[in-house]
Amino acid sequence: TADTTGNYTCQITALPNGGPHTLTATSIDPNNNQATTTTSVTVDPTNTITITGPTPGTNTPNGNPTITGTTDPGSTVTITGPNNQTCTTTADTTGNYTCQITALPNGGPHTLTATSIDPNNNQATTTTSVTVGPEDSDGDGIPDDEEDQAPGGDGNGDGLADRNQPRVVTRANSITGATTTLVVTGECDVVQNVEIVAESALAAQDGAYRYPLGLIDFELRCENQGESATVTFYFDDDYDTSGWTFRKFDDQRVGYRSIFDIVTFGESVVNGSLVTTASYTLTDGGPNDVDGATNGVIDDPAGPATADLGSPPPALAFTGPTDAQNLALAGLLLAIFGIGLQASSRSRTRSTRP
Repeated sequence: TADTTGNYTCQITALPNGGPHTLTATSIDPNNNQATTTTSVTVDPTNTITITGPTPGTNTPNGNPTITGTTDPGSTVTITGPNNQTCTTTADTTGNYTCQITALPNGGPHTLTATSIDPNNNQATTTTSVTVGPEDSDGDGIPDDEEDQAPGGDGNGDGLADRNQPRVVTRANSITGATTTLVVTGECDVVQNVEIVAESALAAQDGAYRYPLGLIDFELRCENQGESATVTFYFDDDYDTSGWTFRKFDDQRVGYRSIFDIVTFGESVVNGSLVTTASYTLTDGGPNDVDGATNGVIDDPAGPATADLGSPPPALAFTGPTDAQNLALAGLLLAIFGIGLQASSRSRTRSTRP
């Protein structure tokens, strides 16, 4: 009803999207006089956009991922990559879109931005992230296809795929031609930068020992400083450990030392076969944490070693005598020769006496 000054307000509902829609206003006054007028409106809702694939953080094996999602029907969708790579498509009548972006560089994560502009020029934006490279399901930095190289894809025989366990890391071992698996339990259980390295690749070599299985280099991240973790290595065969020791490479002091006293060798069944294991406990900032600092990070390049019985003793440098040394040596020899002649003369004199 119009107020005493003739003004009125009225809200109509449930108009469909789009338009223009004609609205008719009819007025009947107290004397039953009627009047009519019209206007038109277009319903233009705010545009929205979502990315349904890939999910944030996904690994894509190449630099050409396909992006899918939903937006307003008929919207123009543009996907933009980190180096301004773009792809453009139009959402179908149900609002679904698909767009393949190309030439993303290796590594990541890379941020992808999806921008939608609907037919009424409303704009919406959202983002996702992808990493270009091999799939890494558990985020331990090791590609799934490498962890799958363990016997049955289960290098510690726990019945679970290593690719799905961030505390179980399997690496291809170029020294043995098989795999080595690292299992971490305890408080420092974020495993990073696991590598199997040959002694020859390190800054110094251990002249008295050989490392037939290589050294396992890794970092453990602790939630709190000073915490500990137990590491267990699962090797590729059932070895005779009677002649083994266990040694650590200290890159701070550039040398090797034994940690045999804290290591326990054992056996375990993996994929139906016995394999040798080695276990020990490390503490952040402890004597066997190579970085030597209580900083929430444990660094530990170490491996089983055997004495190298064929190693020659260290060679001694020889530069030759100096002139002064030659003169002194000649004088000594002459003195010895002279003493010898005197002794011989006395002996002959005694022997000729009656």
